[in-house]
Amino acid sequence: MEFNPPIKERETIELIIIAHGDTYHWQQEAIDQAKSELKRRNISKEYESSILKQLEQEKQIEEQKIQEQRRINATESYTVANQILIIALSIWILIGKRRYDMSLSELKADNYILKYGQRRRALIFGTFLYILTIYILTEFNV
Repeated sequence: MEFNPPIKERETIELIIIAHGDTYHWQQEAIDQAKSELKRRNISKEYESSILKQLEQEKQIEEQKIQEQRRINATESYTVANQILIIALSIWILIGKRRYDMSLSELKADNYILKYGQRRRALIFGTFLYILTIYILTEFNV
């Protein structure tokens, strides 16, 4: 089977990644071709191991950065002006006609714990104010 780009044309590091990959991410034939190409290029197992170790270290560093960012996100909050704007736009945000900042699901996924709670309360309060305003206007024929 021919892959695009062909296995033989790929960089050595990419071949190492493919050769040590799994069938969830790569077809078995690609894995086999990558192993054959590494042998053809006389790439030692020691070199492969050192590259894999380096990639794992880079992955761990990246994961640490992500975790640090999630920790920082947890304490970030909206300003009072932003909360007022969310309240004012709440109905439009909820019906999808207006987008302001991140959605509740995005805030939760990125660990914005404080912002998530503030946004949820602002949307609920804003919706309540819209309903109350409509009730008053219709009840008193204003």
